[in-house]
Amino acid sequence: MKNHDLGYDIWLNIIFSSLLVHFPDDLDEDNLRFNSINCMLHSMDTQDGGKDIRVAVDKNQSILKKIQLVVPGFRGYREKEDIRVADELLRSQIGGVLGRAVSSLTTARQNAINFNKFGSLAFIGNTISLVETFQGDIVHGQQGYSGFAPAIQINTVVLDRLYEYDFEFVSKCKEIADTCSQLENVSGMNDPDILASLNRISDMIKDARNAWNQRMDTVEGIKE
Repeated sequence: MKNHDLGYDIWLNIIFSSLLVHFPDDLDEDNLRFNSINCMLHSMDTQDGGKDIRVAVDKNQSILKKIQLVVPGFRGYREKEDIRVADELLRSQIGGVLGRAVSSLTTARQNAINFNKFGSLAFIGNTISLVETFQGDIVHGQQGYSGFAPAIQINTVVLDRLYEYDFEFVSKCKEIADTCSQLENVSGMNDPDILASLNRISDMIKDARNAWNQRMDTVEGIKE
């Protein structure tokens, strides 16, 4: 593969384009691209590293599908312009996920009042503030893709990191929302259990923020 990277890329694009012509317009283009590349990679001699590339394709396809479960419409990265589209979509969709987390915690706080769980009220309020702050940072935070040239391809090593950070970030945010949702039923919980859940949420926010920061560092590090 090392001696014919350019020819290989051209070959993939030609084969993919010819495949796309024979399918309806509403076909998921990204999945077709993944599957067509996979088929071709399996037909190649793996002595020069083809096997490693096939593993990377399989891995990225799996991560992409998992991200799409939380962020419908996420199409992954093929060119630098896709970073802008993915960034906007991630911010919007995850903003909604975190908004639902805030709503669940607000319900939990009211239920704590209704069921005399006064020992956890202040901690629930603090966690609401943490989630709201994190939500605001994601939705309104500085974007790192300004000035990118759409036609320039992303390095495969950087691509792998982006998918991994995206998946970790999305997974943690979903976990935050799920845990907050469980707290709505505080009537069946004692204060220590409530506090333990709130501490887990705080840790999840730290992990999600770290994954997002790593993602943004990677995006900002992409140069022409």
